[in-house]
Amino acid sequence: MRNHILKSVTIFMLLAVMTTCLTGCPVDPEQESRRGRMTYFIGIDVSGSFRARPEFRDACKFLAHYIYAHIHNLGGLKKPKALFVSSIGGDYKDDPQVFRTIFDFQNQSIAGIEKSLLAWYGEKDRLTDFNTFFKSVAKQVKKRNLILSPVTVIIVSDGIPEGVKIRKGKKGKASYSKIKLDPMEYLARNVTVRLLYVAPKVGKNWEDFVTRRRVRLWIAPLEVMKGWKKQLVSGKPIEEQEKFFEWVKYNVDYRVRVKRF
Repeated sequence: MRNHILKSVTIFMLLAVMTTCLTGCPVDPEQESRRGRMTYFIGIDVSGSFRARPEFRDACKFLAHYIYAHIHNLGGLKKPKALFVSSIGGDYKDDPQVFRTIFDFQNQSIAGIEKSLLAWYGEKDRLTDFNTFFKSVAKQVKKRNLILSPVTVIIVSDGIPEGVKIRKGKKGKASYSKIKLDPMEYLARNVTVRLLYVAPKVGKNWEDFVTRRRVRLWIAPLEVMKGWKKQLVSGKPIEEQEKFFEWVKYNVDYRVRVKRF
């Protein structure tokens, strides 16, 4: 009987220790804060078809607000685990591009970030090369061991493949089906491509003809993106622009589900 009681007490004490550890053991704050944080890639289309339009400057202004708000964790917009910004395309096929990192933006104001984006991406490239950009994203994720983090890829562009007009039907399918998201399939547990500033027809072509399995796709059309500045209240600091933050959550950072083909 005595041995039985001692055995029961020992088991009880072990369970108590385990419970205390699970609920009360100190957690590294830095490790906890980084767990599950998003890795952001931003691609800016600097080809002639988009760079020459007024939407290009508007996109850079929006990205300056977007990047600043995320880096400083404003309005519930999550702070990135990592951030990379690059142009989409080049002067020739498979022309490699340089990724700017979060350190290029951390100590800048919104106006400073916008000025930097316009300076870095002021010269237009000849080609819009989405496939090379996606390959570069995949390479960066693997190289920097970011495969366990959710990845979101934001593209500001007219969304039209090189040498193609806005098309639908068989011609549209042939053109847009050449856009390959394969390098990002199974790259991370959650990969989302967010295409901003495209015409509705172009967005539909991406949704209908760009093949994907696990990659999630979200389209924010040009007409929607035109409304972002209306969310800013004049005279208020960016830290108090709750209307803008809510707009971003609903129209740009919206969580989407995987579309099965």
